[in-house]
Amino acid sequence: MDEVSVYLPFDSIHNCRDLAGIKTCHHKVIKPGMLIRSGHLGHANRQDLLTLQGMGIKNVVDLRTTWETTFFPDHPVPESTYIHDPVYRETDLSQDAGGQAELVEEAAKDSRQLMCSMYASSMSDKDAIAAWKEFFNILKNNEGGILFHCTQGKDRTGMAAMLLETALGVSPEDRLKDYLQTNLYMVKEANKDEKLVQKVAENFEVTLDDDIDSYLYAHKSYYDAAQNKVIEMAGSWEGYLIQILGLTEEDLKVLQEKFLIDEKEAAKEMKASQPADQPV
Repeated sequence: MDEVSVYLPFDSIHNCRDLAGIKTCHHKVIKPGMLIRSGHLGHANRQDLLTLQGMGIKNVVDLRTTWETTFFPDHPVPESTYIHDPVYRETDLSQDAGGQAELVEEAAKDSRQLMCSMYASSMSDKDAIAAWKEFFNILKNNEGGILFHCTQGKDRTGMAAMLLETALGVSPEDRLKDYLQTNLYMVKEANKDEKLVQKVAENFEVTLDDDIDSYLYAHKSYYDAAQNKVIEMAGSWEGYLIQILGLTEEDLKVLQEKFLIDEKEAAKEMKASQPADQPV
């Protein structure tokens, strides 16, 4: 599996990657240290948080539900701004399957199909569209590096990266590779995540007969479900940015000027921006 984004081997932050160096159709690459994707910061230790601060992270965008942020609140990156921008609301999740218990029962019957439905809804639900609009407002208007995350840094974070990389001119092939790259880091967390899924099922007295890996890994079928919905709504990912999210050509230019750099300059910055050891 090709690695497109740069893996950052933190001790306490899962699936953390810098989009640095990803090539675009503008003959430029994404700047180092400006766009970081990851799992949640609920278990982040002081060392890793100080390292993020040292890298220049000034904004943390949390794409999780209120329930998730209540039970596993982020530990703050020093001198950064925390922004809660949920892609799903709890009401959306329960309505998708007729209620919370029904949602879990449906997951037990056909988890792969449920995940495909969730990906499609992450492009079409009004709350999701509002979240993506806010995400781009943050990208356009906030200074400094931005870290965006959900729980595993896989699904909502994967779609956020997909939209962002589209706006910056990354090829469809590299966008898909970056989405699937997550699977390189899932094995380490699989046992922990599997226990969590099983616990939720037990609370609703549901037996998970289906393949639990559906919840633990990124699958191309999920990406395809989101893409099919995007094409249905706007013809393409680029069309979705303009027609559904309301981005203008000027907005795209602002984002590209802010987050892209010449390849030679990027190589110098990449060396300078490598995480340095921070005092404990």
